[in-house]
Amino acid sequence: MNVKKWGLYGGVAAILVLAIGLYYFQPWNKSDILSAEAVSESVTQQYPGTIEENKLQGDEYHLRLVTKTGDEYRLTVDAESGSIQTIEQISEGEVDTPVPQSREAIKKAVLADTPGKLLLLELVSDSPEGKYYKAEVQTKDQIVELRLDPYSGEVLSRSETKPQNPDSDNKQPAETQEPIRLISEQDAIDIALAEVKGEFEDIELRARESDIPYYLVEIENVSGEEMIVQVLAITGTVKSVEHEDDFDDNDDDQDDENQ
Repeated sequence: MNVKKWGLYGGVAAILVLAIGLYYFQPWNKSDILSAEAVSESVTQQYPGTIEENKLQGDEYHLRLVTKTGDEYRLTVDAESGSIQTIEQISEGEVDTPVPQSREAIKKAVLADTPGKLLLLELVSDSPEGKYYKAEVQTKDQIVELRLDPYSGEVLSRSETKPQNPDSDNKQPAETQEPIRLISEQDAIDIALAEVKGEFEDIELRARESDIPYYLVEIENVSGEEMIVQVLAITGTVKSVEHEDDFDDNDDDQDDENQ
């Protein structure tokens, strides 16, 4: 009698354990839950980036997403429908500001595209179309003006002009007229270093039609200060020596007056 009673109790207990297990685990619903891979793919289609973490907790997936711009988000996604329930930004990525290529790199790109004598190379930063490098190259029979992308060095546009013939009433024949000769960049550097002792950093030729062409030579002096030496490109005369900050301020003021 006791054996039968204990057997009955054991059977009831086994049924209860099975019922509790079925209640909590519900194996008949498992097929309705989306896979982690499917949820990740659904999220990245809406928010391009990389899923760094994806965990199933109950009936929700908890994800951590890093976008292409570096922003980081936490999301909860319904495990059955795949719909995003909540999204929260937890960090902001750093935005990389593009930096124009150096003048030397652009100079190589210019002369590779148009071999000749470089007359002008300057970075134009106040254009409505954005920054670009402006270059002028004198070839054997014409002057070529180019605009280049400052970041890639790609030639955006080019125009070609032939040197103008002298006026008919000019008594001096065209073939005997001496073209304007500029001192070389190296000559300008040597002149500037003779004026300011230090280490050469950069050089730029400015030769607008309404101005006398001149070189701007950047030098780091023995005290570690950045100096700008202005050397006239025809005579080699040192016109001014300024601290870089003071020169930038004066240059900005001049640009404002010219606008």
